[in-house]
Amino acid sequence: MRNGQISRPETLEEFDFTFAAGVPKKQLIESASLSFIERQENVVSWGRQPVLGRDFTCIAI
Repeated sequence: MRNGQISRPETLEEFDFTFAAGVPKKQLIESASLSFIERQENVVSWGRQPVLGRDFTCIAI
């Protein structure tokens, strides 16, 4: 974690869905179940706005 400059582990319980209103909560929670691994699917996180919490949610998952 030190090399990746991650200060501490993040959790989805800490994520502020009110601040990042465009983040699909249902999809994010489903991704956290890791069921995409069993289905052999990829997860892609992108967006145009710089501060939506993409890094936070990827770390949390």
